[in-house]
Amino acid sequence: MPRRAPKAVRLPSPPLSLADMGAKGPANVAGCTVEDATEIDPKTGEPGKNPNGSKRRRRVSRIEDMLRRNQIDKRQWQAAHQLQTAWENTQKTPPKIRPVQADTCPGPDVSISLRVDRMRKLVRISRHVPRDTEHVVWWVVCDNRSIVSLPGARNNRRHGRYAERLRKGLDALADGLGI
Repeated sequence: MPRRAPKAVRLPSPPLSLADMGAKGPANVAGCTVEDATEIDPKTGEPGKNPNGSKRRRRVSRIEDMLRRNQIDKRQWQAAHQLQTAWENTQKTPPKIRPVQADTCPGPDVSISLRVDRMRKLVRISRHVPRDTEHVVWWVVCDNRSIVSLPGARNNRRHGRYAERLRKGLDALADGLGI
């Protein structure tokens, strides 16, 4: 009777962390930052304590990254954030039917009017962006792409020119919005 090979030793699995941050591949962590998971105090609006030392991964938009690197100022970021929020709202689907509305059965007109209102807000905000800077502002703010990925912005001289156009467009947008 042949002898069986000894069983492989099973190593214990590593302990799970308190907060699972998902997959850690290079494509999954691109454009993300890991930060402390603090709770915001509702009364003061200040970040609270983090006694467990929990961390969370958060996706950072291109304009927030540019603000952190001092490539745009706070006023330009606020204007870009309003444009970005209006753009993202146009991409969302209408909210779900609430239980109270289930009896009334809203027709398709409700969802269409929500989309039209969102588009009107986007047009009202984007009207303040000058024509000569519009392409760069939309590329960076709404499409969330870097200036380097713009066609023709590969070398440093053109990159600076496009960055200046972005700042000029965001300044005009901030002026138009009264920021």
